[in-house]
Amino acid sequence: LQLLRLLRVLRLPTLFRQSSPVRGRPVGAKILVFVCLAATALHVVSCVWLRLEERAAGGAAYLRSLYWATSTVASVGYGDVHATNLSGRVFSVLLMLAGAGSYAYFMGNVNALLLHRDAFHVAIQQRKDYLAAFMSRYSVPWAVQKDMFRIYQTVLESTLSESSNLRSLPPFMQEQLQLFVKIKLIRHVPAFQHSPVQFLHALVPYLKQRVLDAGSVVVRVGQLLHGLHILAQGVVEVRLPGADEDAVAQTLRDGSWFSEASLAAPAPSTSTIVSITSCTIYELDAADFARVRQSHPDLVPAGLDVRLAEPPTPSPRVWS
Repeated sequence: LQLLRLLRVLRLPTLFRQSSPVRGRPVGAKILVFVCLAATALHVVSCVWLRLEERAAGGAAYLRSLYWATSTVASVGYGDVHATNLSGRVFSVLLMLAGAGSYAYFMGNVNALLLHRDAFHVAIQQRKDYLAAFMSRYSVPWAVQKDMFRIYQTVLESTLSESSNLRSLPPFMQEQLQLFVKIKLIRHVPAFQHSPVQFLHALVPYLKQRVLDAGSVVVRVGQLLHGLHILAQGVVEVRLPGADEDAVAQTLRDGSWFSEASLAAPAPSTSTIVSITSCTIYELDAADFARVRQSHPDLVPAGLDVRLAEPPTPSPRVWS
């Protein structure tokens, strides 16, 4: 009857909460549950073998039974411990069949753990592998390949972006998810990194979306800027004024921002920004920003004006 207490191990799966109702229980948790169940099963098998063959008590007899059970389940079977009667042989055959299936299941889960990655990055890697094979087939020079992958990474993330997958959801769910996407974009800007989430919620409705084709001018040099620009998707080039129209100072990718200082005071642009892929840009007008501050003075983070007046912080999503 005491063996029935071992059935409590079946409650182990309830101890591991699902990380997401969509993705299910992590693979690591599944393996841990399997290991605990396997250890319990080996103990039970060892006790049965101890009853059928050893017919003795003591630690040495139990270790010999555990040794036989482990080697049989693992399909090793050295033969130094083997069945000597009919009941032991029948039990050995059943255990060998069960052991083969359990071993295959365990190795499959281990491989899944080692190879498991986010589906988004798996899709990107598959497309990158195809592009690499294509360029290798047609002997594309290495310098060109590096430039291609530098841009292609962002193009992939744009074409495989969350918006393409969210379109299949009902409109009200899209709006809820897009709210948090926009909040994260705003929080990328250093001036808003420590802002309360309620303040960011109030700013989101005033973000104006702007979709541009490749080759479009986002901002011209000398143009008076009146707000913050956040690059949600795509790649743009920052071109300096001068005789050489192709003088590129920086290449910005999704998640970058610029002109945040113009939220405090309008300022002319010192460069021309041109999209080199299709882009989605969110703009926060200075007038709307001031309106939110007046409507929610208790939510405005301390020192916000000082941070907006500081020199622009280099974006982590910049290619120099």
